[in-house]
Amino acid sequence: MCGKCSLMNPKTAEWVSKRVGSDADRLGTSGFVVLCDFDGTITSFDTAEFILRQFAQGDWEKYDRMLDEGRISLEECMIRQFELVHVPEQVIIDELEKAASIRPNFSDLVHFCNRNGTPFFVVSAGLDFVINYYLDKMELRPLVRMHSGTSYFDGKKIRFTFPRLVNLEAKSFKDDLVVTYQRQGRKVVYIGDGLSDLVASRQADIRFAVSGMRLERTLREEGLACAPFEDFAEVQQKLNRLLNCQ
Repeated sequence: MCGKCSLMNPKTAEWVSKRVGSDADRLGTSGFVVLCDFDGTITSFDTAEFILRQFAQGDWEKYDRMLDEGRISLEECMIRQFELVHVPEQVIIDELEKAASIRPNFSDLVHFCNRNGTPFFVVSAGLDFVINYYLDKMELRPLVRMHSGTSYFDGKKIRFTFPRLVNLEAKSFKDDLVVTYQRQGRKVVYIGDGLSDLVASRQADIRFAVSGMRLERTLREEGLACAPFEDFAEVQQKLNRLLNCQ
C-alpha cells in the first residue's frame, strides 16, 4: 500500500491502489469528489455568525446551544436563527465586503480539481446568495457545484429552504451528500471547520479540517484521521499526491 495514502482508512487506500480500468472510466478521471464547507473554511471566519451578530434581533445563540445538545437539526437551527434577521440581501453583502476574506489559494484548488476531473461542491448551511456573490467575484461559479439551502429576504426576514434528504439515515443534507456519492462508487473528500461538518466528516473517506478549529479537535479526540490546514495550497498538495497514488 502506498505510504501517501495515510489520510485514508485501509479500505480506501486499498481501493486507490487498485484504481484502474472500468471503474476509473465510470467515475471520471479520478473517482473522487470534493465537498467543502463555506463559512470559516473557504472564508477566513464564519460569515453566518458575523451576520447574526450584526443584524439578528433576538437570542440567536440559544439555537446554537440547542443544536449542540441535539435538540434541533442543523437545518432547523439556521431557519430559526435567520428569521431574526430583518435586512435585505444587499445590506448583508455590503457589510461582509468590509470584513470577510477568502482563505488563500481557494481558487487554485478549484481549478486543480477541475483539471483533474474531480467534482468540487460547496456544501453549506449558510446564505447561498453570499456564497454565489463570492464565487462570481472569483469567476468560479461555472466550476463549482452548490449543495446548500436557498435563502432570500421576503420583505420582513430571511427565509431558508434546504435540500430534501435522499438517505433516510442521514442527519443533515451535508452527510446525506457524502453517502449519496459513496453509494455511486466515489471516494469523498470533506473539508470543513466546525461541528456542523462533524457528521459528514466522520462519514467521508478523506478529511481536511481547518487548523485549531472545533472540527479538527473533535476528530482527533475521536481518533479519526484528518489533515489540518490553514491555506488551500496545503489541501491541493495532499490531493495531488492522493490522485497520483497507485
